[in-house]
Amino acid sequence: MNEEVRKLADEVSNSIENIVKIVEGIQQESKETVQSLQESFMQVSEGTSKINTTSETFHAINQSILQMQSKIENISIHLQDVYQESEQINEAVNHIAAVAQESSAGIEQNSALIQESSSSMDEIVSHSEGVANLAKELNQSVRHFKMDS
Repeated sequence: MNEEVRKLADEVSNSIENIVKIVEGIQQESKETVQSLQESFMQVSEGTSKINTTSETFHAINQSILQMQSKIENISIHLQDVYQESEQINEAVNHIAAVAQESSAGIEQNSALIQESSSSMDEIVSHSEGVANLAKELNQSVRHFKMDS
């Protein structure tokens, strides 16, 4: 029986050694798991920080896009105003051109009338000179007639 107790004690001792090795292995794996979890947590924290930074960057980009859109809308409104004003200027220039053309036609008409008047005046002067010459001749004839009588 002593032999059996010794065998049993050896088996228990071997089993305890195996259990201790298993427990040490589990403890080592637990330490490695804890370390791996800590590293994963750090990576998740860094990822979360990067996601937050990216989110802030996208928010800033979105705000810039909204501001740019507002500025583009303002530019579009100003361009419409400029277009309308240029249309008004174009209409005014066309009106001025029409008035200038009418004035030019009036000036040409007046010039033609002045030329006609000038021609008429020349004719009147010519006829006046003719009448004056006739009057001189008549006057000389009358003098001549009076002298003869």
